[in-house]
Amino acid sequence: MEQGAAGEYDDAFAELGRNLVENGQEDAVLRVGWEFNLEESDYSTDDPQVFVEYFRRVVETMRAVPGNEFEFDWNPNNGKNKYDAAGYYPGDDVVDYVGIDAYDVGYAHNTYPYPDGCDQACRAERQKNAWAKSVYGGSRGLRFWSRFAAHHGKPMSLPEWGLWVRADGHGGGNNPYYLTQMHSFITDPANGVAYQSYFEFDGADGPHRLMQADFPGAGDTFRRLFAGS
Repeated sequence: MEQGAAGEYDDAFAELGRNLVENGQEDAVLRVGWEFNLEESDYSTDDPQVFVEYFRRVVETMRAVPGNEFEFDWNPNNGKNKYDAAGYYPGDDVVDYVGIDAYDVGYAHNTYPYPDGCDQACRAERQKNAWAKSVYGGSRGLRFWSRFAAHHGKPMSLPEWGLWVRADGHGGGNNPYYLTQMHSFITDPANGVAYQSYFEFDGADGPHRLMQADFPGAGDTFRRLFAGS
């Protein structure tokens, strides 16, 4: 990160910009250093100024590429993480979107994991608590970030969001409530969501794909909510 902030990778980002323009991607939206506030991220640093300087160098370098119409998404992970993303904002002049990756995860009291013998009513209560205390509410939930984006005069985005079955139990699993609440958040003009993308991919950290056995009926719920809207 310090090498990037010092400009050692400027040539690589200039080349990336030229390649995008030459291949018809001159209007790409680029998530520079996505989820940098997670400790395990390749872009994490305990020095906010290092991240800011690196981000600004990338944007300034790529905007100098002839023919570009690039937009840049400053993209923290939702919630309270290792680093407080709010202190890593690189400036309104280099940010086009405030993008938040927001999965159905809960660590607050009476959210996830589900206790043994948790019936449908128990699951529903914990899913609602996870939304209220972690995903939407809390000190760094979606409510905070929508206000943060508005304060800076930027549209919000949701580059990644989705259901999650986690090995540590802190994902909500098959949770229609989360899908409906995300739809309400996304379609509420007050939140200024410019674009969103459900993360239809299963990673090493657990499944997210709606079209599989882990989330029965979730694909139908998603289509009912989002098709044509």
